[in-house]
Amino acid sequence: MKLIQDSIATIATAWEQAWNQHDFTLFKDYLAKDATWVSIRDDHWHGSKEILKVHTELHKEQLRFTRWKNTNVTGESTAPGVVLAHIHWLVENLNEANEVVSTRHGLFTWMLVKKTNQWLIASCQAKNLSV
Repeated sequence: MKLIQDSIATIATAWEQAWNQHDFTLFKDYLAKDATWVSIRDDHWHGSKEILKVHTELHKEQLRFTRWKNTNVTGESTAPGVVLAHIHWLVENLNEANEVVSTRHGLFTWMLVKKTNQWLIASCQAKNLSV
């Protein structure tokens, strides 16, 4: 189980770094080619290329000053080669309609699959949380 937890932590850290550097090429090796992603606004993106392209575009303007922080990362094996992970996060410096919103808390639910000896995100569901 420690290897799984370490893998989840590695992927979550890679996401945090990609977000904070606003460079999603840093995250391309952690997404399955056929991954799906549901955003906090219920957008549904298909495939790693689309997921990375959308995030890159969002970070050119709307999210360019934001900072991401993972606050709690957990996961468990649900079947051979499948892991369910939960990543609690916060984003600071959000700019919505020209107003800075200090912090937003949220949750990722990731389904990770083991492909060619590496854990990859096959599915992500993002959700805002009230605190």
